[in-house]
Amino acid sequence: MTIINVETLILMPPTELFALHSDFRKRPLWHDHVISSELLTYEPIGRGSCFCTTNKSGWLTLTTREKITVFNPPHRYCYELESGPLHIHSCQRFTEVSEGTYYQIEVKMQARNWLGEMILPLIASRQRPHFFEAAQEFKRYCEANG
Repeated sequence: MTIINVETLILMPPTELFALHSDFRKRPLWHDHVISSELLTYEPIGRGSCFCTTNKSGWLTLTTREKITVFNPPHRYCYELESGPLHIHSCQRFTEVSEGTYYQIEVKMQARNWLGEMILPLIASRQRPHFFEAAQEFKRYCEANG
């Protein structure tokens, strides 16, 4: 298993950050690698909501399915990727501090099968900087548009 942790301070209240980040359909606004995301379940978004997200990475286009497993607005939500050779569990935390919101990401990646075992080291090494950059893109977008 590989665990990736990223954290940053964002100059906005957690309620606004949580609402923006937990609606995967809004990710193309701030995440360069997300082409689109569609809600597969009914509104309102919460525990059990599923999204189909199309991402680009270099010349590859990858479609994944995410399911929200924990939903505690405005402090924390978690989701799992339901497709591919890897099981990915990601938790987002939003903690109010005097300067704004302390935003934390924890991603756990685990192989589901032999292919996952083979690619996990490569994927993990590429995803560490990706998650850091995604957090910075989110911060820049929020602070510029908040």
